Amino acid sequence: VQSMGVRGPGGGFLPSCLASHSSTNSPVAALLLVSLCQCGLVAGFKFEYLVQLSTLTHVVALWFALAAFVQLRTQDPGPERLWVIPGGHRGLLAVVALKGPVLA
Repeated sequence: VQSMGVRGPGGGFLPSCLASHSSTNSPVAALLLVSLCQCGLVAGFKFEYLVQLSTLTHVVALWFALAAFVQLRTQDPGPERLWVIPGGHRGLLAVVALKGPVLA
């Protein structure tokens, strides 16, 4: 949010007051705005519903991470990475076979 308040390329979409920082270099105005919006979005819901919604969004995020893993391993297997799952395509299939049912 604070980067959208910065003037110049890639910014200027929101008021510039959201780009201001405190003495600790924290975007206080942007953090307060986001926190107020989040509180407003969840104000009328029961706790059980919020837990289910949080779980659903985490599962969706993990599906995207698994899809990104599969895409990177199949389309661009060459570059050096900090950590590599051993086994080539068999390792890829093992990860998908173990993670897929858990996320389903």
